[in-house]
Amino acid sequence: MAMGTSCPELAVSVSDSITTLLNGGNANVAIGNVVGSNICNILIVIGFSAIFTPIIIKKSVCKKEFPFMLLITVCY
Repeated sequence: MAMGTSCPELAVSVSDSITTLLNGGNANVAIGNVVGSNICNILIVIGFSAIFTPIIIKKSVCKKEFPFMLLITVCY
């Protein structure tokens, strides 16, 4: 499933990067595409999951993985 949702984004990002190199523009479309797609995918998956079963998050996830995720997001 990840491959199916990432391939169109990859195609748009590569196309935009090639256009940027040839025309000297900005890579705004590629960055916006990736960020918007990730936000949408996360919210849709969590939303549909919460409809069918409650989501339980362990404290260890909040202490270890959440700060790492935020760090990677900010660095990107």
